[in-house]
Amino acid sequence: MKEGISLFHYSLKRDVSGEFEADEEITCVGGCASEVFLGTSIGRVLHYQLVKKQNEDALKILGAIQLPSRKPVVSIDYASALEILLVISNQILFEISLETREIVSKKSDTIALTINTNPTSDDPFALQFATSTTNKKILVLEKKNGQNHNIQRLNCPGHVLALAYNKYTICYSSGAEYFVYDNISRRAINLFPFEPTVLTRPLVANVDQCEFLIAGMEGLCIFASATGVSTRPPFPIPTPPIRNFMQFQEYLFVCTEGKIYILSTNSLRVEQVIEIQGVAHLTNLDGCLWACTGSETFSIELISWETQVDELLTNGKYEDALRFAEAHLKSSYSEENIVKLNHLYQKIGFHYFFEGNFDGADELFRLGELDPSELVQLCPKLLVEFMPTQLHEQSSIDSVKNADAETVQTFIREYLEWTLENINKTSEQEMYIKTALLEFAILDGNAEITAFPQLDLPRLEEFLERYEKAALGAIVKFHLGKQEKALELWQKLAEDNLKDADFAVETVFEYLPMIEKQQNFLSALTWLCKIAPDRTKEFLEKYHGKHDSEKVAEILEPHSDLYLWFLENERRLGSRKWDTKLALFYLKSNPTDETNDIKKKLRELLLTSDSLYKDDILLASKNRKGLAADPVTAVPKLLKEQEILLAEEVCSRFGQGNPKLGTIMLSEYLTNPRIKTSEETLIRLVNGMAGYADPQEVLRNLPSTIKVKEISSFVRSALSLSGSKQKMLELAKSFADHGAEPILEKPDAKPIYVDEDSNCPVCNRGLFLAQKLKAIPSGYVVHFDCMPYPHLCPVTNQIFPELVRDRHTL
Repeated sequence: MKEGISLFHYSLKRDVSGEFEADEEITCVGGCASEVFLGTSIGRVLHYQLVKKQNEDALKILGAIQLPSRKPVVSIDYASALEILLVISNQILFEISLETREIVSKKSDTIALTINTNPTSDDPFALQFATSTTNKKILVLEKKNGQNHNIQRLNCPGHVLALAYNKYTICYSSGAEYFVYDNISRRAINLFPFEPTVLTRPLVANVDQCEFLIAGMEGLCIFASATGVSTRPPFPIPTPPIRNFMQFQEYLFVCTEGKIYILSTNSLRVEQVIEIQGVAHLTNLDGCLWACTGSETFSIELISWETQVDELLTNGKYEDALRFAEAHLKSSYSEENIVKLNHLYQKIGFHYFFEGNFDGADELFRLGELDPSELVQLCPKLLVEFMPTQLHEQSSIDSVKNADAETVQTFIREYLEWTLENINKTSEQEMYIKTALLEFAILDGNAEITAFPQLDLPRLEEFLERYEKAALGAIVKFHLGKQEKALELWQKLAEDNLKDADFAVETVFEYLPMIEKQQNFLSALTWLCKIAPDRTKEFLEKYHGKHDSEKVAEILEPHSDLYLWFLENERRLGSRKWDTKLALFYLKSNPTDETNDIKKKLRELLLTSDSLYKDDILLASKNRKGLAADPVTAVPKLLKEQEILLAEEVCSRFGQGNPKLGTIMLSEYLTNPRIKTSEETLIRLVNGMAGYADPQEVLRNLPSTIKVKEISSFVRSALSLSGSKQKMLELAKSFADHGAEPILEKPDAKPIYVDEDSNCPVCNRGLFLAQKLKAIPSGYVVHFDCMPYPHLCPVTNQIFPELVRDRHTL
């Protein structure tokens, strides 16, 4: 600190001139914290009481005591425990009862008096004091039970005009020299001499439990202890002579004519000078400082450390303010002091901040654990409502000096990140910080919203609307439960009715699984299938079965590629309820290319599906060129129109109910010259008629060039369905006439051996006697279940003349 910084302030308590007689003035002051006694130049002692008046302390006069001598009062001491005033006037020590205001005793030849400020007695009603007398002595006394007891008597080389008593030590001036006296060793130590003509008013005061302050010549103040002059250096006062001095807390007060110097006991540097015209008296009454002129009394009070700090800050003395506050607050640890110190760190931090000293600000903000909202609300771009604060008087970072806006925002962002990692905070504070950081990132154009439960979504929603960030705004609305609003924004963005470079349709697909209402999902699907059909396929396949497939199909139907994919995908995933719709879609496609993939798919569907609605298929066929509802008439027309594969499909699908379809197909193939055919086509056709066409009719129309083994599927089916042994033999003969392999004769019965290494030639599984097995004429032993047709060898496809006898069943 430097001179000029206010540590104390003074205020007038009472102008006592109204209570004084002509030419009467104050000569000394004494008392305690609540009782003040003024000694005057005409031997009066005026008694005042300190009372509250309009929220301020004031002196209320209680009365006056007139001493007999009417000489100036030179000192007043108040023994509050004994309710006795010790007053010296005209070299007489008066003891005055405060209760009766009467003089209870007096002792002449007394020059000065001092009370032991650090008494050695534990009796609170015992008073230890010392007096100097006109016969050059110092008397060490103790008042107990109303009686004064002499403890010691000290002879001095001259009159003692000033003395101070501290525990076992007395410091005094005698003649032209200062001394210290030890009551225990009864030994006096010479300190230093002085010139009486220069130092006409020697002074001594207690400044510590083991130290005294002495007034030297030419305004020099010197420290002394029980062992002699102290090692602490002396200090000068600029405007002597010194009227009196004293210690208060960590300060020394030195009163000269019209000025009171206040010094630090640590640095002995002048911290403040109080100027009061005519001030001549200064005293400490139980922690209350009083200063007096001839007719006025003033109280001197320590300015609160907060006020002192504010004054230092006003003068730009930030480091001094910090040192002062830390010294004051850290001396007595308490939660309240920590809060106050943190507040100061923050306040000074803002001084640095607005000056552009970010290093200093950052250190103090961290020390003081500054609430990040104090910084965030200064950012106009975040548009957080500014709340008045006790930390500074600014309302925007625009007031920061020596730094551009980007640098300031970077500092704020880094402080928020540090706070997030290092400070214990509530969930609300964490949410506030994370939201602010996200807002900064959004403004920088590199934001990615995550951890939604830790964000202030309503505030973020308003922020995004303000900056027309529709893509991020839709995400926030979705997490706020406003799914319809979010989908509306996404649709506008997807359809280019809103522009936002941050929008990606993939975001919509990420949130589709979280849509709560089915209708919202279907609504989104209506426009997603137009904009991102491939991604729509992926989504529907991944979340198959989680949405109403009927309604999904309705939405996709106008989009042929998606609709076809959906129907085929449903079938691939095991659903057969769409087979008719899929067949109708294939028919509606009206393919003309014989190798067209749709024709192949239609054929496969008609051949394999058990879920088709025949009437729907036939009805759809009416709309095809040259087709009628009756398959018997439809097949020839289809062949005529070269719809060969489709004719085969109709024949295969509806042949069970119309056995003649197969022979009609075969006849048309063979007799219609316009139909381009081949043996391969005929073989495929005949095998396709297995199970429903009349075998005899097929054989009659079958070209001799086609071998029976080439239509093995048809042969197996015909034999297995022959129904009787006679019919089977007739069919076998017919097949033999068309070049079938020779019919096997029944072999002689021979022993059949099956061991642990035997395997079935059909399934390659082991043969065991515990299983149901068959020995067949072709020489193989197979599992009973591995021979679906009793007339055909499952290994060689040879035809058997009759059922295998029961004796061959093991």
